[in-house]
Amino acid sequence: MPTDLTAAAFARLRLRYGAEPEPGEVPAIVEHDFDAGRMADHYLATPAPGLAAAAAVPEPLSGVLFLQGRNGAPWRVVLCGAQGARAELALPCAEWAALCRENGFVLPGEDGFAPPAPPAKAH
Repeated sequence: MPTDLTAAAFARLRLRYGAEPEPGEVPAIVEHDFDAGRMADHYLATPAPGLAAAAAVPEPLSGVLFLQGRNGAPWRVVLCGAQGARAELALPCAEWAALCRENGFVLPGEDGFAPPAPPAKAH
């Protein structure tokens, strides 16, 4: 597997707030910088079939960490599996931006961010 990922490694990335995981989704954490420091947000990620087929990816995949690099360094993506198995790869900043665009979200603390609406209450 290449040492750098592209936005195509994930079929979907969406905010977890109020959402239930759908088949094929795994929990994801996005840790990123903002004006007041660093924050972590909860998301749901759907790995693309090409990612799941790669030998370096722990199976079954149980979670993903997206960690913003400092001063323009690539993002680090940690793919977590059972019994502590993990693989760590790089995601260039341009590919992270493409992943955000393709999934229609802006991180908290960035220009254009709008807080999500509260989840609908079940009756």
